[in-house]
Amino acid sequence: MVTGIDKGAVTGDRIAGAVCRPCGEGKLSHAPFSTSKTNTAPMDLMHSDISGPLPKSPDGSRFFATLFEQASTVILAVPIANKSDVGSRILANVPELERLGGGRLRCLRTDGAKEYATKRLADWCTWREVKHENTLPYNPESNGVAERVNRTIKERAR
Repeated sequence: MVTGIDKGAVTGDRIAGAVCRPCGEGKLSHAPFSTSKTNTAPMDLMHSDISGPLPKSPDGSRFFATLFEQASTVILAVPIANKSDVGSRILANVPELERLGGGRLRCLRTDGAKEYATKRLADWCTWREVKHENTLPYNPESNGVAERVNRTIKERAR
């Protein structure tokens, strides 16, 4: 007989592999904002974020940038060596996403990080008539879609 375990602590669903309440609560990061249902047309809204540093890959990349198209839920994860490379990688990959999405990008939403505040990206957004929205600084919950995409990619890569 095992000692130290309360008989009521082990139930059938926990034995079957269900996550217990303390484990589930331990994985929560913050209380979520209220959800909103936004119906968007293809390429109306794209979310982007950077994640890392990660262990260096064979090509020298330590970070990855994600582009998430809201309407089609297409996700593109782009490996980057330095955070400062994110602007050029976005510029290089948006045309491919526009081709796949069937429209022109109208709004790019980022977390307001300084890597996105480059003159080159600002000029490109002006030239392409793309609205660049920044979410609240130091508040990842306000850029929840991009943060969740990054978290999902990291969890699946383990």
